Amino acid sequence: MSERGSALPSVMALVVAGLLLIGVAIDLGRWAGTWRSVSAAADAGARAGAGHVTPDSLYSGGAEVDIEAATEAARATSLSGAPSGRTAQVRADATQVCVVVTDVHLPGWLRAVGVQPTPVTATACAAPGRG
Repeated sequence: MSERGSALPSVMALVVAGLLLIGVAIDLGRWAGTWRSVSAAADAGARAGAGHVTPDSLYSGGAEVDIEAATEAARATSLSGAPSGRTAQVRADATQVCVVVTDVHLPGWLRAVGVQPTPVTATACAAPGRG
């Protein structure tokens, strides 16, 4: 009985497993990059919004958020230079500005094994005087 080619199935299984692990590593890195981008956009938007205070509140010794200006600044900042699928929701009141930024992570290699695009969300809040 000939044993020629008996190592081939084992080698092929190792190659497939290795490619799957490489795909996981690459897609996790891309997901982390998407999360960093979304998180930075939420932080920047919240801080930009919190920088818009009403002049009257400053004269009286406080710092209240100008809700309309803060909402517009937060949305514009968090979406600045962003991919077209990114969304930003802004919630502002007299004391703080909160921004929720959502983007979609598109898997690369793992799409071949059925991994679907997933939303990545980050939230950040800022208040005048505290950042």
